[in-house]
Order: sequence, then structure tokens, then C-alpha cells
Amino acid sequence: MCSIPASMFRSFNIMRPMINLRLLFLFAFSVVALVYGQDFGVSGIKANVEEAFRARQASADAFAQGNAEEGQSQAQRSASLFREARASYESMRADESVDVGVLVDYAGLLNEMEDYDLAENALLRAAAIAPGDAAVWLKLGQTQAALGPASESRAIRSLRRAADIEPSSQSTVEAHASLGALYQQAGLYEFAREAFNEALELDPDHIGSRLTIASLDAREGKMVEAEAAFDSIEALSPEHGGYIKRTLGPSLDEFAASRRWLPDTADAHFAYAKLLVRVDRIEDSVWPLLR
Repeated sequence: MCSIPASMFRSFNIMRPMINLRLLFLFAFSVVALVYGQDFGVSGIKANVEEAFRARQASADAFAQGNAEEGQSQAQRSASLFREARASYESMRADESVDVGVLVDYAGLLNEMEDYDLAENALLRAAAIAPGDAAVWLKLGQTQAALGPASESRAIRSLRRAADIEPSSQSTVEAHASLGALYQQAGLYEFAREAFNEALELDPDHIGSRLTIASLDAREGKMVEAEAAFDSIEALSPEHGGYIKRTLGPSLDEFAASRRWLPDTADAHFAYAKLLVRVDRIEDSVWPLLR
């Protein structure tokens, strides 16, 4: 047998730590490159999504100004940018990511493209990774609500989960408001009022909750309270007129269909007339004004 000189063993023992350090360095470099490479990729995708939103707004502005050609062009550009961003997320297997931010952003894009099933899957994964994140549960509940009546119970569970997470945050407030909207849509008006009041307890300036409670008041014939609430909100910000008209109209229709009675006072009839004028029902306002 040929023998190996002891000097070679000594040389190998000296080199082994150097080899291990080199491998460790290469591994660390690979991990850092992967993370920063993904971050760079995600930043690029986000930039595409932001540009898509700008193009969508430009399309709406062009159509509003009567420029149909420019509106159509910008709409096509927006749709193309959304598709490119989605393809980029899918190429990096965003649906299998362990990064909650990536999952939430990917789900947000899917929601914009009305692909709510895949968005729900991404957010379920995010919620499993970060079960204490109210913002994730809020987005999950809102996505499930968008899926329609079949997923209503899932949406309620997710939104309740978001609402119960402490400490309270803006996501908690929005979870209560989203629950209220879901209950209102289902015709559960008392539950809706309760949810909106809980949102206001956490954030007294939550405009959406104040507006919706005012609409619920109008539906129940509390016209003086409703008109006072709308007046106070418009005094703070006149931009809510469109939202008031969209929510108030159905409430007044439901009040009329329910055949509820107004308090027979001048204040109540005058408030009712003003609410009817708000939704452009001028002829209907004549009777309460005469009364």
C-alpha cells in the first residue's frame, strides 16, 4: 500500500476551514441576491400596477371630457399593464410566497381584475402566515364579500376576525364598517347599524359610517336626524354629495314601500322634503312641504 505523507493531511486540515468559509460565503451571497432580486422584481411590478391605475384614471378623465378615442386608448393601456403585472407575479410564483406583503399585493391585483377566487386563496395563505394581522383579515373578508351570497358567511367570519384583533387600528374600524355594509346588503339593518356604531366608537370621524347611519335613519322615518347628519357632513366636505345620493335614494324608496308614518310635525315634513330634493325627487317633495 502506498502511504500518504502526514504533511498532506496537515495541508488538507488547514484548507478545510477555508473551503467551509468559502461555501458559507457563497450560500449567504446567493440568499441575499435572491431576496434583493425578488424585492427589485416586486418593486417593478408595483410600479406597473401604479401606472395601470394612473392610466385608468386618465381614461375616466378623457371620457368625462368627451374624448372617447383617448379614453379608449388609456383603458386599453391600463388593462395591458394589469395583465403584465399579473404575469410577472405568476412567473415568480407569488401564490406560493411566504412574504405576506407579496401575497396581499398579488391578491389586490387579482381583485382589480375581478378574479376573486384566486385572490381569496392568496389571502387565506397570508392569513395563515400572519393570523394577527387585521389588515389581512379585512382584505380577505372584503374579497369573500365580492364573491357573492355563497361566500357571505365566510366574509362575515373574516371581517369579525379583523374587528376583534387588538390593539384597534384603522383596519379594525374598516372591518366594522365592511361588516355593516354586508349586513345592510343582506337586509339585516339592526346588525348593520350596530356594526357602523362600533366603527364610530373607534373612529368618530369615519365618514362612511356616519353617512350610512343617516341613510338608515331616513329608511326608518327619522328624517330630522338624517337631514341634520347629511348637512353636518356636507359642511365638512361637499364632495360627499354623490355618495349621499346613491345611498339615500334606496333608503327613501324603502321608507315609502314600508308605509311607515312620519311624525306629523313641521320639522319632520320639512326634513323629508329636503331629503327628497337631495335625490332629485322634486315633485315628491311638494306634498310634505304643503303639509
